Amino acid sequence: MPFASVVDREAVERVGDLGFRRQPVGSGAFVLAEWVEGQRMQLARNPLYFRSGLPYLDGIEVTVGLSDQLGWFKYQRGEIDISGVPSAEFARVVADARYQPLLLERTTLRTQYLGLNCALPPFDQAAVRQAMNMAVNKQRLLDLIDGRGVVATTILPPDMPGYDSSTTLWASRDEGSMRLGQSLQQDLRAIGVELALKPVDFPTLIEAVRHPGMVPLFLLGWEADFPDPSNFLIVLLHSRSRGTNNNAFYANPEVDRLLDEAEPLLEPGRRLPLFHDAEVMIMRDAPWVPLFHPVGFAIRHPRVRNYQLHPLRPSRVETVWLAG
Repeated sequence: MPFASVVDREAVERVGDLGFRRQPVGSGAFVLAEWVEGQRMQLARNPLYFRSGLPYLDGIEVTVGLSDQLGWFKYQRGEIDISGVPSAEFARVVADARYQPLLLERTTLRTQYLGLNCALPPFDQAAVRQAMNMAVNKQRLLDLIDGRGVVATTILPPDMPGYDSSTTLWASRDEGSMRLGQSLQQDLRAIGVELALKPVDFPTLIEAVRHPGMVPLFLLGWEADFPDPSNFLIVLLHSRSRGTNNNAFYANPEVDRLLDEAEPLLEPGRRLPLFHDAEVMIMRDAPWVPLFHPVGFAIRHPRVRNYQLHPLRPSRVETVWLAG
């Protein structure tokens, strides 16, 4: 949660909120040297960084707003050192022996899911929601995104502490979400559930799902702000989160009790089992159909060494170095 970072109050008071955007003060390995909004950021080595001898690089240029396709084009021209891999090129790149040693792969702290509105019939019945969970062919969904994910059998993603392995479906109006929605249509038709896809822009979707009587099913995803089960289970599925992030309008007093008991605890040995018990109950009640946990891919230039993807963005780059 970079937007929630602790910052130096005196520095903010000295330059003001707008000035702090241009002259941020932090404890990271790099400082902001130049920022051309919407285009690029130039970062320079922080000579006061608290880890002795780091970072290895003198600076980094971050290009802002590149699509995977444009980034791939620039990568092939040697204009950038790190790029995503566009869907249209993915199968070819993965199979190419030249690129295989340069590919980076990492599971993320994200879960894509089909939300079922527990406040609307027939999804107010647990048996209906459980049948929905049994009906979905999750592997086929992964095939639609080039296999860039792990089939989800739980709410929490694999790298999360505590991980233990005619109705209208609302979906964001983008090509990937529509392909997933069409696959779900096919699966649910087999158990007698007819879906009409309603593509909307993302802000409209987020506003709509916060009203209990409006959206029966919806496709959404959640990426952890920090690596703790509370950031999924409490934020998304505690009854007090209904109308904000609990868009399934799910409520179970026993789940609430377990989450409330776990939240203030500091000892993982006591805390994580309570979250696990709550997740087991939630999965039994089935307010979601967890679909998959996305896997991140990138490709590096051969000269870039020790660059690793991180489950939480952004990647840490203080130990990255360049070969001669």
